Amino acid sequence: MSDSAGFGGIGTFPQWLQVDFGQVRLIHEIDVFTVQDNYPNPSPPTQDLTFSLYGLQGFEVQYWNGSSWVTITGGNVTGNNKVWKQFGFPPISTSKIRVLTNASPDSYSRVTEIEAWSNSVSPPAINVALPANGGAASASSTFSNNYPAANAINGE
Repeated sequence: MSDSAGFGGIGTFPQWLQVDFGQVRLIHEIDVFTVQDNYPNPSPPTQDLTFSLYGLQGFEVQYWNGSSWVTITGGNVTGNNKVWKQFGFPPISTSKIRVLTNASPDSYSRVTEIEAWSNSVSPPAINVALPANGGAASASSTFSNNYPAANAINGE
């Protein structure tokens, strides 16, 4: 779990984790990864990998339209048990995205990674959430200094 971001106190929903791209980007996919049950010895995530103990059951994936947050198509998630949720949509232009959390089995918000994919330059697609590509993460609160928001966009 050392590579995850932990934000929010127990039972305090909603919480958010935001990624600012530093400029307007054209994105077509957002991937949200949450904590695996066996977090001390995680396996490479797949879209079939499930959790029952720690992941996010309810959240919204949103983008900034210049004046307000808008939930992406299919981005209002309830009853989730997947470690990796992938959201594909028609390309949108935005300068930032966020995950707004509202339910987990143990009342903590845990996101291990957020990716935002763009192929607006030329193939292959690039993860514009990475700090190397201009991304910067912030959160409504953090569990401790050991789990900064920046860990959620480090590509690990």
